Amino acid sequence: MAQSLPLYFVDAFTDRIFRGNPAAVTLVDSPLSDSTMQQIAAEINLSETAFVGPSEKGSRSLRWFTPTVEVELCGHATLASSAVLFAVGLETDTVKFQTRSGELTCHQKGAGVAMDFPAAETRELDIPEFARQLVGDGAIAAARTGVSHGWLVLEYPTPELVADLRPEFAAFHHHTSDGIIATAACHDGNHDYHCRVFVPQYGIDEDPVTGSANVVLADYWQKRLGKDAFKGWQASTRGGELIVRRDGDRCWLEGQAVMTFQGKLCLDTIP
Repeated sequence: MAQSLPLYFVDAFTDRIFRGNPAAVTLVDSPLSDSTMQQIAAEINLSETAFVGPSEKGSRSLRWFTPTVEVELCGHATLASSAVLFAVGLETDTVKFQTRSGELTCHQKGAGVAMDFPAAETRELDIPEFARQLVGDGAIAAARTGVSHGWLVLEYPTPELVADLRPEFAAFHHHTSDGIIATAACHDGNHDYHCRVFVPQYGIDEDPVTGSANVVLADYWQKRLGKDAFKGWQASTRGGELIVRRDGDRCWLEGQAVMTFQGKLCLDTIP
């Protein structure tokens, strides 16, 4: 018997259609197999597809898949999932998600959503030689998270240099398992920093707007600028704006979202 799942497309971290980062959100009543979720994400082929489970004991399950792999944490698809639940009336002003990164709490805040994420920790290091090969010369400082499979932050002198980067995406797989965040302080009165995010290892050459990367930047720029709250601009082709605030071992990530599509995902069988 044919089955269908509610499916939504949402542009996250923007207040305008066709900007920000698009995510798919699928609402499921019962668990799907990992292979089915991965196939759905590949079929939809957006940077992230979120699978939101039914409300149980005051929270919902949430998992995120790129077209090729499941990820530990995704900010823009969490924002999109929250916005959908609020828009269709399944949640009121707060929703709690159980995820591979622990419990995430999201609140409606004005026209947007504020999300409570685990904070990241960065440590400074010398600029790796492979970074110059992959992204180009010009970085003035570097930092990274974790020991492996983390984020590498490269700081540049100006936002213009970040905008002009032309990475060698095909070479990433040969040099690093890290995603690379290129960033620069901004003094235009509108934003504290600009950034771009490159993750070809996950099937996405450049992510339009990346919540988890901006959690990393909250720690990085807190150490560099000596303050806790920032407004960031991710300078991809689509562009997106985020507000981030470091709060101890947590990080608040805030943004707006616009629903662009509502329909049904039709499947003959669900394994």
